[in-house]
Amino acid sequence: MAGAGHTLSVVFTPTDGVNYRPVTATVNIDVAKATPAVTWSNPTAIFYGAVLTGTQLNATAEVAGTFAYTPTVGTRLGAGAGQTLSVTFAPTDTANYQFREQDGSYRCSGSAHPRGVHADQRTDWVGRDADRHQLHRHERLVAVNGISAGFTVVSDTQITALVPPGTTTGRVRVTTPAGLATSETGFVVTDQHAVRALPVCYAAGYP
Repeated sequence: MAGAGHTLSVVFTPTDGVNYRPVTATVNIDVAKATPAVTWSNPTAIFYGAVLTGTQLNATAEVAGTFAYTPTVGTRLGAGAGQTLSVTFAPTDTANYQFREQDGSYRCSGSAHPRGVHADQRTDWVGRDADRHQLHRHERLVAVNGISAGFTVVSDTQITALVPPGTTTGRVRVTTPAGLATSETGFVVTDQHAVRALPVCYAAGYP
């Protein structure tokens, strides 16, 4: 059981029983409470309007106990990626196990700042909580409205990307081993056409 000052003892019996007698030695050992393992996989995405049920709030533990979820069953979440669900597990055997808190990332956290830019311009996109996954450049794939974009990872929460030619306004998508992040709003690609004012004396075919 968990607790301080548990006694361990040993009895040593010498082979030479004629000249030596058995002896007993003792030591003390502390046993800390264990932290139970809680398993909780990222749930499948739901559509706005649906409420949280046991399908999403379905954590399991290796020992008996109760789960307290935040948000609770019946909560209707707003639309958006990267929303966090959390659970606190209270083991029945409180003498040997301590409470365990765990977060479950609902989809992959991330967002893109909508901003009017031209193709071939660079722009920054900022994610949320990506640092918990400790991702690297080769583990990310960036696309703007379905067109792959070249990018540089500035930090665990920021990417600088080159808006690819031919890109139209749409959502930014970042794919990582931890999940898929899609911007909540569309990324604006401005009109790439230029208008040139010609002099009134201009005639086609003349320089």
